[in-house]
Amino acid sequence: MRRAIVSVAIAASFGLLAACTPPPVTADPPPAPAEAPVISGFAAVTGRAAAPAPVAVTFRVSDVNGGPLTCVLDDGPSGQPPRTIPNCEHRVSGEYDMPAAGTATWSLTATDSGGLSTAATTSLTLGSNSDPTDNFNITLRFAPGLPDWQIAAAQQAAANWEHVLRSGEPTAQVWLNGNTMGGLISLNGLAGPYSGDVDDVMIDVGPVPTTNGRGAYGQPGVRRSDGTTVYGVVAIGNADFDWNSQSSHLPMVLTHEMGHVLGIGSGNDWWNSAWLSGFFPEYSFKGPHASAEVPVTFDATQGIPLVDTGLPIGDIGAHPKLGVSDRSWTGQHFTTSDIMAECWWSGEVSRLSVGILRDMGYDTVPDSAVYAPAYYSY
Repeated sequence: MRRAIVSVAIAASFGLLAACTPPPVTADPPPAPAEAPVISGFAAVTGRAAAPAPVAVTFRVSDVNGGPLTCVLDDGPSGQPPRTIPNCEHRVSGEYDMPAAGTATWSLTATDSGGLSTAATTSLTLGSNSDPTDNFNITLRFAPGLPDWQIAAAQQAAANWEHVLRSGEPTAQVWLNGNTMGGLISLNGLAGPYSGDVDDVMIDVGPVPTTNGRGAYGQPGVRRSDGTTVYGVVAIGNADFDWNSQSSHLPMVLTHEMGHVLGIGSGNDWWNSAWLSGFFPEYSFKGPHASAEVPVTFDATQGIPLVDTGLPIGDIGAHPKLGVSDRSWTGQHFTTSDIMAECWWSGEVSRLSVGILRDMGYDTVPDSAVYAPAYYSY
């Protein structure tokens, strides 16, 4: 009996000893070697095969060491000075214009806070335009009985888009039977039948009864294989909206609706676009040319958020948000006056809309975006 008690005491003392013995001392692992930044997705993108053409140069830079990154984008078309881009951790797009046929090469150098750098290059080759004097032309047809002041408003709206669209598109043939389905929009000849060539887009403008309170709407009807519009309709509601009392707004409204005819936020090519991302009702547009027009402090990988409330047809996914407040863009406002944002309560053809059209295959001139309110005076 006594012997057993002694054994237990000895076992307990060894247990106490084992529990109190500090672990063996091991040296800290050596710090990971510093690594240079990583460049990915460096590419020159355009929707056209012939010069002149707008080009978006897009890339993403990451750094395993953390800390700020500085990028220098150089070369490109002749005469372009180097561009220094601070804090370029996110994807960045740079806007260029390639005025002549040939090959342009861009170089990119990314440098981290420790002085380590990585360099990369990308190239783009464009052919020559068979007719460099071919400007973009919008042909308007008016339904019988449209008032002269509404015709003038539509002509002003067409001029606004012609101002930012540069080279013409290939001539296309259109056949319309003139069946307007009892006066509603039909994309079949709101202003009557038509058979012949169109250069570059033809838009029918006419009065129709509407029931959604919007007062006007635009829709593309015939497209080219590249997605650009050949024919579409702008309808001015005459049943539930008193345009006589709102005449000063009509040029702005029709400019907005013609943007839909060109394809912004409307038609199968918009909804099937490779740049449209997300699920109903939250969509974003991630085209590189449009992304090049947002401030550099934004993470362009999130895309341009689109309207996610309103009518399932006509509002959701069809307009850039006027004031963005989701978790990725908290408190930021990248556009407050774009003609396509939040229906038509804002006023200018901004660089954002011009960028969207570039992503959709049109040849546009970013620096000629229409910022003058006088364009909408009547």
